[in-house]
Parts: sequence; C-alpha cells; structure tokens
Amino acid sequence: MQPMRSFLVSVLHWWLPVLLLAVSLQGIALAEVKDDDKAQAIVHMLDYVGVDYPESVQNGQVIKPEEYAEQRDFAAQALTLLGQLPAVSEQDVLVQQARELLTQIEAKASGEVISTLANQLLVHIIKSWKLSVAPRQVPDLQRGEILFAQHCVGCHGTQGRGDGPLAKGMDPAPRNFHDDARMPQRSLYGLYNTITLGVRGTPMRAFGELSEADRWALAFFAAGLRADSSMVHKGEELWRQGLGKAEFTTLRAFVTTAPSQQAPAGSSLDAVRAYLTRQPHVLQTAAQEPLVFSRMKTEEAALAYSRGSKDEARRLAIAAYLEGVELIESALNNVDAALRVEIEREMMSLRTAILEGSSADAVTAQATKIVALLDRAAERLSSSTFSPNTAFVSSLVILLREGLESILIISTI
Repeated sequence: MQPMRSFLVSVLHWWLPVLLLAVSLQGIALAEVKDDDKAQAIVHMLDYVGVDYPESVQNGQVIKPEEYAEQRDFAAQALTLLGQLPAVSEQDVLVQQARELLTQIEAKASGEVISTLANQLLVHIIKSWKLSVAPRQVPDLQRGEILFAQHCVGCHGTQGRGDGPLAKGMDPAPRNFHDDARMPQRSLYGLYNTITLGVRGTPMRAFGELSEADRWALAFFAAGLRADSSMVHKGEELWRQGLGKAEFTTLRAFVTTAPSQQAPAGSSLDAVRAYLTRQPHVLQTAAQEPLVFSRMKTEEAALAYSRGSKDEARRLAIAAYLEGVELIESALNNVDAALRVEIEREMMSLRTAILEGSSADAVTAQATKIVALLDRAAERLSSSTFSPNTAFVSSLVILLREGLESILIISTI
C-alpha cells in the first residue's frame, strides 16, 4: 500500500495546481457566459419594449396597465444590468440612454419615441459588446417547419395565428405571427432571442435545449408565416431584377433590423424581404461568403484579445485573412484594386497590433476599421457584374500564386 500511497501523493503534488488552474479557468469561462447572457437579456427586453409599448400607452394614457408595468420593469432591469456588464468605452453613454428610455416610459411618451429609443439602444449594445447576432450558417427552413410542428403548434396553431388547442385562456395570448401591427416591429434576432430566453411570466418558455442552428431555423420559419406565396413570388422576381440588393447585403444586417425599419408594409421591398426570409441562402452569394467569414473572424479576434486570449486572437486574425479575404482577392482586385490593397494592409496591421501587445482598445478600433472595409468590399462585389464562376476560378489562381504568402504570414506570427 505504501508504494501506491506514495504514487498518489506524487500525482497530487504535480497535478493539483493544474486542476486548480482548470477550475479557475472554468470559473472565468462561466463568468464570461453570464456576462454575455446579461447582454443578450438586455437586448431581449429592449426588443419587447420597442414592440409592445405602443399598444400599452396611447396619447399619454395607459391603455393596458399590466403591459405598461411590464415595459417599465423591463426598462428598469435593462438599466440595472447595463451597469453590470464588462466596461467598454461607450458604457456611460449607453447607461444614460437607458435611463432616458426609462424616464420617457414613466412620462408615458408616445410609442414612436419609445420604439426609437429602445431600438437605437439595442443596436448600440449589440455593437459595443460584440454580441453574436447572426446565424453561423444559412438557416434550414425545412428543419424550422419540423421544429414548429413539434414545439409551437400547440399554442400558436398550425398556421401561426395564436389559435392552437392550448391557447384558450392564456393571458397574454400566444403571438399571432400574421399580426400586421406587431410582426413588422420585430426583428428576426428578436424572435431568435425569444426562442432562446423565453418570456418571463408567460407560458412561452426558453428552448435552450435546441441548438443555435435550430433556434435560428425556427425563428426564420415563424417570421416567414406572415407572407403568402404570391408575395414571396413577387419578392423573388423583384430581387432578380436587382431590387433590394443595396438594402439587404448580409444576413447579419438582415436579422438585426426590424422589417418596418427596412421596408414599409406592402411595399416592393417588403415583398423582397419576405422572399429572403423564406430563402435566406440567397443572401450568401458566392462572392460574399468569404467576406462574411472574414468579418466574423475579425470581430471574434478583437473580442478574444479584449478577454486576454492573445493566442486565440492571433489565430482568428490569421483565419480572417487566409480563409476569407484571400479567397476573393482576385475578384475584388478586378472591381476595386485600391480597396483590396487597403484591406490587406489593415489586416496586416491588426495582426501586428496583436503580436506587439497593443491595447485592447487599439485592437478593437483596428478590427472595426477592417469590418467597415469588408462591408465596402461586399457592396463593390455585389454591385459588379463579376460572375461567381469567374470569381471561383480567379480564387484558385490567387491561391496557387500566393501560397507562399500564406506560409510567410503563419511563420511570422
């Protein structure tokens, strides 16, 4: 027994510090998750305030006291949680905006004023804390339809009109996805958040057991119920004619903006939006997919660096270039060579800033600059007549020609 005991003591001597470190790191990871959950919860509450408040107060008079109290409570909670988030440079301004929102609600301001304040604050929070607000892959609406039948029909009904067999007597009633007053006010991200977090005090529970991809699929399917087939067909024809391509450029922008903010109800753009909601893969064109990837990895690199994960930030910054921009450099060079050079230069500056240990603010500022350039590149590529096939062939050529460059980048970082 003595040799075994000595062996165990030896193992504990060497591995106990490692185990303690692992527990500490796990605690840090959990803290980060909680901070992210707080930010997501704030966005969720602001989305509800922006959508539901206008029906609670009209002409300075409270029409629905219980819903008004709920909106006031949501705004107050958002203000409290906002002050608990990890510090960012814009935090004090955003706290002031949240306080102004609560003050205006207490003053029974108009629905338009409250919706505008809530939506502006929501967007700023998403940007400031770099929340993940877009699908990582194109949502599968067939999967969404299956999930809707499994989890939603009981309350929302087979057509999503809020008239399912379990809906009778529910207060508040289940959401009617055909509601022309409320649904245009709700972004796809808002629906995704509702599915993810649920709605406190209602039968709408959180569906945390579903994967992120499944929750996005369900959100897109529910959002698409409002449009009939003729509207979707009209939107497809208009899209093919070029309408909406300047307004709807990326999935990220598409899911974070409420329909009413992008297109008046019944307009041609509204029809295009209905089509894209049913066919989101259209937004992921062959020329833009690498740029979407680069954008995502650049933002993740800045976020990782701000959390002290320098090695991860370096890896993500490399991936943003080699697995994204590099693939469309030739295509971009044909439509805007100067922009291509600028993007390459600024991405190199980001990698250098990470390598040299620059401040988190400097790295974040550099990443923000790159994201803006990538958005410009997406616009230039989408507005050109450069075909996807030509882009693909050109990408192969540039990969062969610049393979050495990739090796050099990896070897120097």
